[in-house]
Amino acid sequence: MNTRVAAGAMVVIVVVAGAYLLSGRGSGPASGTSAGAPAATTSAALPAGLDAGSFPLPGATSSAPGVVEGAPVKHTVHITLAFAQPTFTSSSSYPTLSGTGGNVSSAEIEILDAAGKGLVASTVAIENGRWSYAPPVALPPGTYTALLGTQGLVVKATVVVTQG
Repeated sequence: MNTRVAAGAMVVIVVVAGAYLLSGRGSGPASGTSAGAPAATTSAALPAGLDAGSFPLPGATSSAPGVVEGAPVKHTVHITLAFAQPTFTSSSSYPTLSGTGGNVSSAEIEILDAAGKGLVASTVAIENGRWSYAPPVALPPGTYTALLGTQGLVVKATVVVTQG
């Protein structure tokens, strides 16, 4: 390749790059990103029923600088799950347990006896960030452990049933 052709090609590249930057489309991060952070775009929607986790979006690719084109874009959703208190004390054989949950629509609850044997298990709905549960079977007086979990997150509370 001769020197004139190479120099001409370089001028064209510089002019095109300069025009792109001056147009505003090539300057700074995209909306919603912090300065200096790579901006990524995607045309894929989040999967239906998304609750939590870090996963590739189907068919999504990154256009961020320094990222290999075609690499999956990941999105992380953080969930929260809690009992309203660490210990529930009730004179009822059907104690009502309650708590909160965020970015999740349901959780599994299980009540274990003092020996760790599961007595009852169920799915609780989380609506407007709150849940409530009363076991469908009577619990005799004693101390129990309640486990509440979803998406790999498990929280625990103590349930004490006294004689009523």
